[in-house]
Amino acid sequence: MERVCGVMGNRDLEPFIPALVSCIVRPAEVPDIVGKLSATTFVQTIEAPALAVMVPLLVRARARASPRRAQAAAREAGLQRATGAAAGAR
Repeated sequence: MERVCGVMGNRDLEPFIPALVSCIVRPAEVPDIVGKLSATTFVQTIEAPALAVMVPLLVRARARASPRRAQAAAREAGLQRATGAAAGAR
């Protein structure tokens, strides 16, 4: 699974791939990875392969009652802005 996620082509997410894969198997880890992602400044454009990995995680984080719920919503808003800006630039 890590090898599959490794081809998404987003250098900003590469350090998080092991944690992303782990939280698929262990949902209790979702709040921790959302916290780490919320502290990350994404420089590279977020494209479809990265969204395919991120969106299920963020949906899971928003569905759970946790302090990270607001962070998941904020990260979603940031992804929407990033992908919207990329779509507008094309």
